[in-house]
Amino acid sequence: METNFDNFFSEFDEAKYEQWKSEAEVALKGAPFDKLMFTDTYEGIKLKPIYFKEDRANTSFMSNLPGFYPFSRGTNPSGYKKSIWEISQNIPYADCDEFNIALKNDLANGQNSIRLNFDKAIAMYEDFTEDDIWGYANMISDLGDMEKALNGIDVRLYPIHIDAGLASLPAFALHIAYLKSKSIDTNQAKASIVCDPLKELCIEGTLPVSLERLYDEMAVITKKAVSEFPQIKTISFATSHVHDEGGSATQELAYMSSVLTEYISQMLTRDIDINSLADKFIVGFSVGTNYFMELAKLRVARIIVAKIFNAFGASPENCKITIHATTSERDIAALDPHINILRGTSQTFSAIMGLCDILTVTPFDNVYGAPTDFSRRIARNTQNVLLHESHLTDSIDPAAGSYYIDCLTEELATKAWEEFQEIESKGGIVEYIKSNGLIESVRKTLKSRYDNLAIRKDVIIGTNKYPILIQKAIDSVVCNQELIENYVNEYDKKLIGRNIETIDHNLDEFENLLASNSVQAIDFAVKAFESGAVMAEVFNSLIHNIDFDFEVQHFELNRSSAPFEEIREKAILYKYENGALPKLPLICIGKLKEFKPRADFSNDFFKVGGFDCDIYSGFEDIYNINLSKIPQSKAYVFCSTDDLYAEFIPTFAKIMKEQYPESFLVLAGFPKDKIDEYKNAGIDDFIHIKSNIIDSLNTLHLKFKKQDDKGAL
Repeated sequence: METNFDNFFSEFDEAKYEQWKSEAEVALKGAPFDKLMFTDTYEGIKLKPIYFKEDRANTSFMSNLPGFYPFSRGTNPSGYKKSIWEISQNIPYADCDEFNIALKNDLANGQNSIRLNFDKAIAMYEDFTEDDIWGYANMISDLGDMEKALNGIDVRLYPIHIDAGLASLPAFALHIAYLKSKSIDTNQAKASIVCDPLKELCIEGTLPVSLERLYDEMAVITKKAVSEFPQIKTISFATSHVHDEGGSATQELAYMSSVLTEYISQMLTRDIDINSLADKFIVGFSVGTNYFMELAKLRVARIIVAKIFNAFGASPENCKITIHATTSERDIAALDPHINILRGTSQTFSAIMGLCDILTVTPFDNVYGAPTDFSRRIARNTQNVLLHESHLTDSIDPAAGSYYIDCLTEELATKAWEEFQEIESKGGIVEYIKSNGLIESVRKTLKSRYDNLAIRKDVIIGTNKYPILIQKAIDSVVCNQELIENYVNEYDKKLIGRNIETIDHNLDEFENLLASNSVQAIDFAVKAFESGAVMAEVFNSLIHNIDFDFEVQHFELNRSSAPFEEIREKAILYKYENGALPKLPLICIGKLKEFKPRADFSNDFFKVGGFDCDIYSGFEDIYNINLSKIPQSKAYVFCSTDDLYAEFIPTFAKIMKEQYPESFLVLAGFPKDKIDEYKNAGIDDFIHIKSNIIDSLNTLHLKFKKQDDKGAL
């Protein structure tokens, strides 16, 4: 029997916005609707409290189907139903044998692609020492190291992603040599060996060679890949450094857009067909904890990339991009670190809902060193649970139909495009970086983030909200210096006994052909590796005779939790010197129901700084204050209602100051009309929901330290 749904909702009144707003205003009890119900974001977007079908009708990017230009709903018409995203975890173990053991384990338990991060010192410098090696990147220099790292693994089954920084051309040749040594059909080899010189410039502050020369090398490996290795990607434009410095999604997308424009322009001037280019690019994004914004960011990235490629003349079907999402290092906290597992889950969910192609989950203990077997398993299985148990692949586009997400995507795309145009008006991304305009803009956003964290408008659970005082030690894998020393010794040994004449001949041919930007140069680099050459020898045979002529302020990782961790370090130091965390008595006036709200607030507030708070109550009679109830301390906090403060504080604070003249007195609350009176009575500071918690805690720690310098009270 066919069901008629035409009148299904006829018995219900149609809800109108004004009706909803009226009900909301009643619930707000006179509080300003426009101030409380709309949210300003770091992206310059004002979020509405509710979105309707009519809002979505005004969007211009969301009418397409999945798999169709401009790919806001993904590049694959079947979503993840035909093929899932790549579960592509980092294994930052320096020793190739240790890396191999971990990789085999992870591939057997859900990981389905391989990541190699070459140690830059080994890849670029022939005279590196033990001190130059980072210890958290793979020590790979030649075919022998590749064999160790991938021993016993059928690399035909897995995409391989290699990051060698500026040594991407030697890494490309080494990978080809490895594939040949295994008799693998290079036409079928799926990999990425990416070059992203502008990211290296932003991170390092300078480059060892001119951008023009690096663009030449990018073009050489891209042409080689286009003609012979259809499934190998060669160019990256990652935005992780903008994210890590504190940038907004708008700034990340604008930077991405301008870098993409620069790289496309440079490749076109080097005679690479525009319709071959998009397939050679990977864009890397860090995914933060703002769930919907991060989801929209990936959608917008595909839209803008498609529009830019199309503007350069690419046909719509050749405007697709591969997105590699990594859960944010900026959002990793050292305090109460297991909460990072929850953050990582939310970020992973955003990336999957945003239909990323490759996904890396940062282990929860990342800030402590390399991951343990446990933290690697948790990170990997975060993806596996969402893949196998959460039914996210049942729908081609699980976020489809959300008025909010579609409208957010539209607004974010508009804002990002405007900022991209602003960068272009300043001469493009290179000039913008050169003038330090990019980093200055991002640091303004960083300051806003830290300001909001300081007043706890933005919350980091376990760090500036609901902290724990006693934290168990976290296991981590620290850099094994002995293994590094052994590698350096073995490295020196393997340079002896090689056929130097053959290596030099191949490197000479490589250098000569590269001088004319011939793709055939790579063939001789491959032969050099087959003869025993190491990465640094090939890298130093590149045409690096044009110096880079400027320096810029370099980008850093600014973890959101860092200012609070610095404060907690002061408490830890105090405990080391005094045997216990700093004690902070809460002097609670009146009955439980009167002092408890502000006592709870104070306890949560000061625990953020590592202070151990205890409640001291029973003060209900201003004429009978017994100070013997209160332990001797260096600071005290009064907790009660404003009415009881008016009765007690003028007298109570004076008594405390007379008894303990060096003590620091804090009042929980901010009774505006009584501030001066209470200060005159002896109150030194006030804490409330708008307090800058960082300033308050640092001030209190300073008082404790100064009093320690003078001796105990």
